[in-house]
Amino acid sequence: MCSPASRTRQPSRWWLVLMHDVSNTDLTDAIYHAQLASMEKEHSNHPEHLSPETIFHRMFDNDPFSHWMGMELVSVQEGACTLKMQVRREMLNGFGVAHGGITFSLADSAFAFACNSQGRHAVSIHCTIEHIAPVREHDELTAVATEENLGNQLSNYAITVTRQDGSPVAFFRGVAYRKRQVWE
Repeated sequence: MCSPASRTRQPSRWWLVLMHDVSNTDLTDAIYHAQLASMEKEHSNHPEHLSPETIFHRMFDNDPFSHWMGMELVSVQEGACTLKMQVRREMLNGFGVAHGGITFSLADSAFAFACNSQGRHAVSIHCTIEHIAPVREHDELTAVATEENLGNQLSNYAITVTRQDGSPVAFFRGVAYRKRQVWE
């Protein structure tokens, strides 16, 4: 019968050689480059990377809520999107100002279009908003989403919502999870 110590799996020789020859920093770099090569190979299988405009329309054209809100595209490029909309009476709360969900929804949509513009499906995993000024009926709001960090799996965005005079009304921050699935 084998003793428990003799059943302990020992590392293979190639791993010991690798650990002997490669420092931790080099190992981290090696893993990073292997992942990068894998992503490049995956991307080479999809050379027809869609433009940010095409991705925007694939999403927006199937988004009845953004249409109901009256959102319009100002600009979109890789890692960025700007949307605008006008506040209507049915968007007001009991205080006679726009419901906080209106600015949140505008910022959230700009965030969604910006983080998907890089060519991979991306979904929100965390969002926060700071409402810093009231929004009134007939205000024209603009949300500008800007990428701050693009990682392999996570990306970070800052979105500023302003009114027609350029004054900010809300600051939104979003974190997106980037799926492996590419836009086709």
